[in-house]
Amino acid sequence: YWHLHFSRFGIRAILLPAFVAVLLARWWVATTSADPRRRRRAAFDAGIAMGLAAYAHPVGRALIALPTAHALWWTAVHRGDRRRRIGRPLAIAAATALVVALPLLGTWLLHPWQATGHAAEVSILGQGWRAVAANTARVAGLFVVRGDAAPWRNAPGRPAFDIITGGAFLVGASIAMRAAWRGRGWAVLALLALVGLAMPSALTDAAPNFSRAIGVLPAAAWLAAVGAVAVGDGIASLGAARWRSPERAAPWLAAIVSALVPALVVAFAGAATARAYRAWAADPATRIAFDADIAALAPWLDSVPDAGTIYLTPETAEHATYRAVAARPASSVDARRGLVVPMAHGADGGSARYLDIDRLPWTAAQMAALELWSTMRLGRLSVDATIGPVAAAPPEVGVVRGAVVRLDVSRALHRLSQPPHWDERITFVDAVIPARVFAGNAVTVTLAWIASGPTGHSLSTAVQLNTVDGRGIANADGLPAGGSYPTDRWRDGEMILSQHTLRLPADAPPGPAVLKIGWYILTYPDGPSGPPHVNPITDDNGQPTVGVANAIVMPTGQSMPTGQPVPTGQPVPTDQPAPGNG
Repeated sequence: YWHLHFSRFGIRAILLPAFVAVLLARWWVATTSADPRRRRRAAFDAGIAMGLAAYAHPVGRALIALPTAHALWWTAVHRGDRRRRIGRPLAIAAATALVVALPLLGTWLLHPWQATGHAAEVSILGQGWRAVAANTARVAGLFVVRGDAAPWRNAPGRPAFDIITGGAFLVGASIAMRAAWRGRGWAVLALLALVGLAMPSALTDAAPNFSRAIGVLPAAAWLAAVGAVAVGDGIASLGAARWRSPERAAPWLAAIVSALVPALVVAFAGAATARAYRAWAADPATRIAFDADIAALAPWLDSVPDAGTIYLTPETAEHATYRAVAARPASSVDARRGLVVPMAHGADGGSARYLDIDRLPWTAAQMAALELWSTMRLGRLSVDATIGPVAAAPPEVGVVRGAVVRLDVSRALHRLSQPPHWDERITFVDAVIPARVFAGNAVTVTLAWIASGPTGHSLSTAVQLNTVDGRGIANADGLPAGGSYPTDRWRDGEMILSQHTLRLPADAPPGPAVLKIGWYILTYPDGPSGPPHVNPITDDNGQPTVGVANAIVMPTGQSMPTGQPVPTGQPVPTDQPAPGNG
């Protein structure tokens, strides 16, 4: 069932068992064949399998360890026998694998984190030997006790083998251990593959993880086959000794029984697999595990007439399933850092719908952030976010939570006679900052912009709090809406609210301060590890930054008007707009 499940899953990890099977078969020929040419050819084939395995699965990158360990054992056992040396086949296999994997190695040289990043994230080595021991016990039990619990990697909890095939596997493993003790090369190779390819799951979290241990399948199936054949041969031998005419009937009956037992094991395994697969496919949790509701969300949103006013969370909009299915991907913004509302033509306000599938873990945080916007005092900006029922989604999408967000900017717009513009695409509307900010505290500034279309580059916002004589106090530069809605995605007529958190130092000079804003292009011409290059974008008056609001910096130690410290990451409630805004 394990192999069938991943074949239906359709991810690249399913290639690893095939490459491992080729490696085991060809490496055995490379170590045992009496023909030197055949040995070299088999070693070359084994190298190709190892090189390709590096592309199929992270475990495939270390697959050279399997023939290397077997070669070391082989050399120790056959020391002094020139005819049994396998150093040359190992060198041929390793060199071939290196050549095949060269493009991938080149990518790792340019981006080292791609080679080690995921392994570092899931490793449990830092948790100590007890964690590794517990994981090892769980991985040892994956064959006949309990398998992976994740529904996208297994019928939850189902072991790798059913009860009959599992029994054959245990018999085969016992035979292999006894044969390895007696120095049989095939048994050593099988056990090295079994233990070595199960080890990645033992050393990482969520054990037993069938994705990380998938390379063990050929060795496990090999040992199950050995056990099934051994049982069949044993029954045939036992029966032949009891038959009255062994010289006539025994050879025929022995052959039939020897073949019948493995055939029955395979037939039972097929029936058990079909039964498990049908139960898994019929389980309602399965479709959720494979994001069927997200796949159904995309065509539904494509069909909505006013889809341009619908916004998703960035996590859903960037989800691989949604991106693969959506013909007209919806816009997205993280409401915890910003808000986007299309303005009605010729009006001073507009509305938008923020939707998401209820079962997704980030939906609740998005809805809570939207509700918070309507409780904030944002000076001249008026936001109303109504959390409530939305248009009924198709049954295959499931429960959808939503919010209707309305924005009224009439007060902010009517006070601006000549608002500053940047890049002919961005118009300043308002800046909201508390009238008093406190040294040693953090305060969030809310900026409002109107877009006239996307910019040619993704621009960063300059947000600076300076003294009246130009000395810097604090800055909160960054991408708008925390990077969730960059300027090269802005659409004509949208109003964008963006939050930026200023962290004032404890020694900030008290007194009047000016909030200055602007835009710039941030690039890294020498790569991400090199110094950044800042290219300021001036406004229509040729100024890189513009003062848009005033505030008073209060000395550290003084209490806030509400008696509470300024919260971080959200606008500060104020009873009145900052003096001199705009």
